[in-house]
Amino acid sequence: MLFAALMNQRKIYFYASLCLAILSAIVLLAYENENEVKTSFTKIALRDVGNKLMLANQDSTSLILPVHKMEESKYQLSFEKPLSIEPDKLVDIVVQSFQKANLSAHYQIEVKQCEDLEVAYSFLQFPNQEKSIIPCSGRFLPQKCYTIEVRFFEKATASSSKLIWIVLLIGSVVLAVVFFPKRKKVKE
Repeated sequence: MLFAALMNQRKIYFYASLCLAILSAIVLLAYENENEVKTSFTKIALRDVGNKLMLANQDSTSLILPVHKMEESKYQLSFEKPLSIEPDKLVDIVVQSFQKANLSAHYQIEVKQCEDLEVAYSFLQFPNQEKSIIPCSGRFLPQKCYTIEVRFFEKATASSSKLIWIVLLIGSVVLAVVFFPKRKKVKE
């Protein structure tokens, strides 16, 4: 009787662990899918930024080179030909494009010179507009080869949530193995 009760309890733990493992796997797959969608939206928004900057330079024929994902939350936009950049216009274009793509409102933009990778211009955008740091208003960057890099800062929350789900997945699989129902030995 006690053995049967222990076996039933063992099965309950096993199936509960198995359900938790399946749920964790589903959530992790959803995180990966969401990450892919955010990456594609970010690349589209950055291409829109590049297009509007080129049009502001009266250039409708030069290529906007492929957007590169440099790190988990960092992207780079580059251009085929040199261009000049008006910081005020850049800020407005980035804010509009990122809002249309429903991207995070907490990011840093760096305009780097191609020849030495020095930062020619940068700004920091916060969801609360008063906290944003947008220097060099009214000054123009001369026509040169530039790359634009954007880094989003709201990724830490999603990464820590993902880590919790990974730990849950591993833990539930271990528990499922520990509580795997054992078969009764058949007497011959």
